[in-house]
Amino acid sequence: SAGEKFLFPTDSADYAKAMMDILQNEWPRKKWLCINADTKPSDEVRAFTDDPNKMAPLYDGVIYSPAISSGVSIETPHFTRHFGVFRGVVIPSDAIQMLRRDRTATEFVIGLTGMPGRREENAENIQRGLVQAMIETAGKNNTFTDAHLDDNGRLSFGLADTTYSQLQI
Repeated sequence: SAGEKFLFPTDSADYAKAMMDILQNEWPRKKWLCINADTKPSDEVRAFTDDPNKMAPLYDGVIYSPAISSGVSIETPHFTRHFGVFRGVVIPSDAIQMLRRDRTATEFVIGLTGMPGRREENAENIQRGLVQAMIETAGKNNTFTDAHLDDNGRLSFGLADTTYSQLQI
């Protein structure tokens, strides 16, 4: 909506480019930044990745692929919406790390598409798989501390980052 600023990670450089083209065509007066392997050497991208807290307020939206450096963290509130689209190119813990570039974010809208391999359609099996993935990765990257699936089918997991006390899917 009007006035919203967004941050948008994706694990696909091609998807990032396609989204950037749409944004530039639909809203040419807005200021957008796309960070991927092709744009990473540009002065504009280097300025953003060197000092994201200073540069973020200059943009209405930033789309980035895994080309963004792991040391980039935004700690100043600016982006009001946080989206992510992942196609299975990066592992789940890397996708979470990409989403968490903005340390002030409290809510994410995530899309998963074109995932390789067998597609599970049974809701209970999907929930079990999520719990298993959370439990297996808990503590490995200091992101998750625990995971629990309750009797109502709610998945809750604790995060090492105390900004979030619990997330439910």
